[in-house]
Amino acid sequence: MTLREMPRKPKSPVFPDSPGRWLAWFRVRAHGAEGDKLSPAEVGKLLGVSEATVRRWEADVSRPRLNDLLHLSKIYGVTPLEEQFMITAFTAGAEELPPDPGTFLQEATNALKVDFPACILDSLFFIRAWNSYAVELEQPPGIVRPEVHPFAMSLSPVAVQQWNEADESASHRAWRRIQEFWLLTASLCGTEAYKRLVNSLKVASPVFCERWLASDQAPSDLARPVGTTYFVTGPRGRYRLVPLTIVLPPVYHLRLYMPDDSQTEMALSAAKAKGQPTVHVNPSIHWSLTPTTEPGA
Repeated sequence: MTLREMPRKPKSPVFPDSPGRWLAWFRVRAHGAEGDKLSPAEVGKLLGVSEATVRRWEADVSRPRLNDLLHLSKIYGVTPLEEQFMITAFTAGAEELPPDPGTFLQEATNALKVDFPACILDSLFFIRAWNSYAVELEQPPGIVRPEVHPFAMSLSPVAVQQWNEADESASHRAWRRIQEFWLLTASLCGTEAYKRLVNSLKVASPVFCERWLASDQAPSDLARPVGTTYFVTGPRGRYRLVPLTIVLPPVYHLRLYMPDDSQTEMALSAAKAKGQPTVHVNPSIHWSLTPTTEPGA
């Protein structure tokens, strides 16, 4: 067999930050009937489309139909969450617009006037508002410097070194958050703001890169539905983190930090003794209003 006759080996896909690049990633991760990796030409034959069509999908030049996506899910052996991600990423088309400032301020004030530390994140998970209890007690990453993405701090090499790998909940905390971020931002996948953020986080944190590519391959303890209650344990004590959704539109994420041990309960009692929580709002209330969507320097 000459070099010209030898079949081309599938190239490794670029880091997935768009619907097409995720499609390429799932293809390369999958295996054909002979146990080898699938090429775009082979996928095209299985679907009844041309190799060029598959390549256009993976290059984000065109988009597969829903039936094609469902068929691809079976060919690539993706999980139900990955299939949901693909369908959302490829079918989303409406541009996300920022909310009316007055409406946001009113809704944020109502939501954050609670007896617990709380903050509000936009659809790219930047913190846009918080109450004073969150500053005094939990200080979720990004409150001190609201222009910094929470992942840029919580997944930094220094923060990762402080994890207690013997504590299962602590060692998988970042994976859980990345999984949630990956799924709940699927409708923005491929937008310029999304790509800048994801690729900057990839550079900033090897942990982000590793677990982004395994976002739906987490250990069995993370198999429960995304968006459910989970725990945050740190030097300030243990909190039960309750995520809720606020639709203005667009969609925002409310995070309530519920004390879950004597240390956090005593700290909250001391904070309440100072008075009712005050509400603080980021001058940029939505990622589209920020000149650049970077995780921070």
